[in-house]
Amino acid sequence: MQWDTITKKYEPDLLQDLQSVIKIASVKDASTARPGAPFGSEIARALDWYLARAEAMGFRVKNVAGYAGHVEYGQGEEILAILAHLDVVPAGQDWDVDPFGGVIKDGKVIGRGAMDNKGPAMIALYALKAIKDSGVAVNKRIRIIVGTDEESGMGCVEYYLQHEEMPTLGFSPDAEFPLIHAEKGILQFQATWQCPGPLVYVSGGERPNVVPQIAEARLRGTDYAAELRRLSEGDADFKLEVEGEELKLTAFGRLAHASMPDRGKNAITHLLRYLAQLDLGPQQKLLEVLAAAGTGIYGEGLNIALADEVSGKLTANVGIIDFKEDTGYIVFDVRSPVTLPLQDTLNRAEQTLHQSGFKTQVLEFEPPHYVPKDSPLVQTLLRVYQEFTGDMSEALAIGGGTYAKKLKGGVAFGPLLPGREDVAHISNEYMSIADINLSFKIYTKAILELAQT
Repeated sequence: MQWDTITKKYEPDLLQDLQSVIKIASVKDASTARPGAPFGSEIARALDWYLARAEAMGFRVKNVAGYAGHVEYGQGEEILAILAHLDVVPAGQDWDVDPFGGVIKDGKVIGRGAMDNKGPAMIALYALKAIKDSGVAVNKRIRIIVGTDEESGMGCVEYYLQHEEMPTLGFSPDAEFPLIHAEKGILQFQATWQCPGPLVYVSGGERPNVVPQIAEARLRGTDYAAELRRLSEGDADFKLEVEGEELKLTAFGRLAHASMPDRGKNAITHLLRYLAQLDLGPQQKLLEVLAAAGTGIYGEGLNIALADEVSGKLTANVGIIDFKEDTGYIVFDVRSPVTLPLQDTLNRAEQTLHQSGFKTQVLEFEPPHYVPKDSPLVQTLLRVYQEFTGDMSEALAIGGGTYAKKLKGGVAFGPLLPGREDVAHISNEYMSIADINLSFKIYTKAILELAQT
């Protein structure tokens, strides 16, 4: 194939379609869930749009009860799967453009989902179209499987795989290049408590897998105002307001993906550090324990600061807190090294919290995923990547979880290139047009290579 000619041929339509799907605010919404739309009406609309667009291109499509869908091309016993998703995390704050506007500016497509993961989903669709238009023979069925709940537990693909054939092999374009061969275990759990006192509420975070950008608290009375002003002097990321007979406290952070908490600033833990220094009667001990549990991004506060040689250090994120009057809960997101039993990590964290009187509940328990570097799948994808980039870097291990771990043989492959800013889950998310075109070449050639062997 003449790669530069092909990218120029498909770029206008690809970009226009990416803009269109970004404009669908496909955030999970239980209030609009219904049969055929288990995760909300906007997510269902995004899936319907994608499948309709693929059908118009001449592909076979199937909607599997609104949980996921697939686009299929080719014939054969084996299935090569490309797994992407159309749901997105909430937009958050501090955007320079409409997060659901699909704006093209300065050589970038900007919007929630541009990188994670609507951009790659559209690139994969146009890669399949390029293969179909070329008439090149393939000996496998190629399926683009698009899920609708990747950001909240991947129940979408689990449902899909329970009702459809298990692919033989595949990749998920939902991480980074050159290739991800190991994904840490994902553990999300909440701790609950009851404790009366002067706090009216503490609130922060929307998703466990996002480093929260803002957290708020209210205190009855104004007696703590002077102490808080003293403690927060010079802190531009903390705001104290007196509102009648109450104090309002606001802490500001920086969004990031929970698998990379070092790239963000956690507003919840920032707020808890201030609250823990106040004499709040029976709630003081509670806040001290909460602040301690949230200490450190490597699990220090939960006594789970673990690591291995394959995937490095464990990471921990306080993703949500909700405390009203005397009852509350806090949600942790932990990414555990691939060679360590995830159950052992959970046992250690729960023991730490139970000692302080908390009750815990596991929300997600996703074991690690590992494909050897010398496997044919890894070697083929690396070779294609190297052909277009000249980058000879080795396969990586990550803390993020992708659909790849749902396959018996699957890895994560792109789209984030080395040295690029990781913009997943943060404000002003984008994918550059240059990187869209490069990824288009890589994915098209990779699909061809895997579908012809």
